[in-house]
Amino acid sequence: MNEHITVLADGCLDPMHEGHIAYLDAAKALGTRLVVNTVTDAEIWQKRPTIGPFLPAESRLAVLRGLRAVDEVVVMDTLDALRTVKPQIYAKGKDWEGRLPEAELKVCAELGITVKYLDTVHNSSTALLKKFIAQLK
Repeated sequence: MNEHITVLADGCLDPMHEGHIAYLDAAKALGTRLVVNTVTDAEIWQKRPTIGPFLPAESRLAVLRGLRAVDEVVVMDTLDALRTVKPQIYAKGKDWEGRLPEAELKVCAELGITVKYLDTVHNSSTALLKKFIAQLK
């Protein structure tokens, strides 16, 4: 029996760094199809109001499409991605364990999606951007 397991990986992924590559490779290993959602520019502005997106959504799409582990890329808010993709597994970095938004946990429970936390955090895009901005001053 050849079971197809769709995994959804989600995040700003802006800017991409080595931790993202490890995260996406580990997410792909959980299933047979990896769909990556890079959240909307508006959602990045909400999460990082003083920085916003480093790369616009279309640029993030192009970068993500070029990665070997990635089968499909979408741009939408996280809840819409969960509802649209309906993966069997929702992969998040271990740094999200215990702090994943309640709304995401609720949608996963409603749709029978298993949340897997991957220990692949090697860096933080926000920290990288803040360091870069500080060096410009």
